[in-house]
Amino acid sequence: MMKSRLACVVAFTSVLAVAFGAQSATGKNAGVDPRIAIEITAPQWQLPAGTAILGEREASLAAAEQPLAQQLRPLLQAEQYTEALALLTAQQSDEPSAALWLLRGQIEQQLKDNQAAAQSYRAALTLLPDFARAHRALALAAIADEQYREARTSLARAVSLGITDSTTYGYLGYINLKAGQSFAAAEAYQQALVLDPDNRDWQSGLLYALTQSGQYDSAEALLGDLINQRSDDAELWVQRAQVQLRQHHSDQALSSLEVAIRLGGVSSANRQAAAQLHMQAGNFPRALALLDKNLAAGDINMGYLSRLASWMMSEEQWRAAGQLLQSIDAHKSKLSSTDNARRLHLQARLAEHRGEQTNAMAAMQNAIELDPSFADAIVDLARLKTNAQAYAEAEMLYSRAAALPGYRQQALMGKAQALINQERYRESLTLLRDLYREQPSGEIQRNINTLERIVNQRGGRG
Repeated sequence: MMKSRLACVVAFTSVLAVAFGAQSATGKNAGVDPRIAIEITAPQWQLPAGTAILGEREASLAAAEQPLAQQLRPLLQAEQYTEALALLTAQQSDEPSAALWLLRGQIEQQLKDNQAAAQSYRAALTLLPDFARAHRALALAAIADEQYREARTSLARAVSLGITDSTTYGYLGYINLKAGQSFAAAEAYQQALVLDPDNRDWQSGLLYALTQSGQYDSAEALLGDLINQRSDDAELWVQRAQVQLRQHHSDQALSSLEVAIRLGGVSSANRQAAAQLHMQAGNFPRALALLDKNLAAGDINMGYLSRLASWMMSEEQWRAAGQLLQSIDAHKSKLSSTDNARRLHLQARLAEHRGEQTNAMAAMQNAIELDPSFADAIVDLARLKTNAQAYAEAEMLYSRAAALPGYRQQALMGKAQALINQERYRESLTLLRDLYREQPSGEIQRNINTLERIVNQRGGRG
């Protein structure tokens, strides 16, 4: 009878250990984020506000407005826009021409009053609905005011009325990107580049639009042409890396990132992406060297670094994990209390692997003191206390962890294990039944069934 009971205890303990290990992997060792993020600079440029000039081919100033035009001309040439607007406001007639409304809007836009400029352009279009330049000017004011829907409508109308220069198509590409219409943006940028093939704004906009719309072959072809022209442009190599990564060509993406890094000016995020690719390829020394550069630059993302170190440990890369922790230790004075708690937790896990149980428990305790709600450290310290047969402390820690969001089942399973180790089977059974009522699962039910057999075999004792 005794032999049978012991067999049941061993089986149950094994089940709990498997359950605990699986939950720890979810909590701590989930690994590196599989989504490697390469940071690309979105196309940004200063959209011109237009030039305040006299005379338009589609509309002319009225004869009565010519004297005012002569007074405005020297002010506009001298870029004295405040004075010009004051003069125009004071002397314009009750019924200004469409051309004068356009001029007024251009002056207002030069003064960064985009809403007033838009009103003036609309007034011009009320008088002359097919005034193409007013449509494009209204689009520029709308872009500056982030009114992209109106801007797109106005630009499309300007194109239909015959304004088909590269700048107008470039604006259309920009607006479509802002609206999330990457396919339309790519088409507009392609038209802009046909008319102005050397314009870098349109090139970068087209690359961004092609990548966003998933047209990777076209993006890579364009990048090949541009890199042939500007092989020392690090941003082009970064963009190529992103396209290659989207195509699941990790080795090529890493090679492109390394070229960008050698050229200089690569962001910390992209060094981090390169480090992650190196780790996936098993090249830990280079990965750690790149992370060292980020740390030296003051970019200490402990959330990411702790996940990275945990992943290394789960992959049995203990030496690399230790080297990463040494690098982090050199900058620990710059860490917050929460981040230092993460660092200590990792140090504790490394010490545990080395068989240094006392050091591991001390580091875990220090981590909890720095961050009292650090559930992973609380659970791990409880497990270490259980292994050390310090059951009272272990139970208190498990109860503490069970009160934290997302850790109740893991903590109570750990506490049940501690009770089993003390042969307190009935208490463990009660605990698991309570847990089952809260979070029913087949795994918990199987454990309950095993414990019920043990209790019955003992005749109700324990």
